[in-house]
Amino acid sequence: MRTVFGLDFGTTNSALAVNSPGNTEVIDIDPHNLTEKTMRSVIFVDRADGIYLGQEAILQYIEQGGQGRFMQSIKTFLPSAAF
Repeated sequence: MRTVFGLDFGTTNSALAVNSPGNTEVIDIDPHNLTEKTMRSVIFVDRADGIYLGQEAILQYIEQGGQGRFMQSIKTFLPSAAF
């Protein structure tokens, strides 16, 4: 019995699916998002080195007054050696 995971790392949203024999299911990955099956492709690192992903990253960025590092459109920068 073989289980396969598929990750769609999108520029705006990401999703995760699991396929096992006879069943494919998109997994809930962001409990802070209205649709838990997708996650905004964003990361926020606050000044205390807390790391937040998806909708929680957006909420923390706002709550902390933009103090930290907010990254979006990450796929655009991944090929860069500077990243």
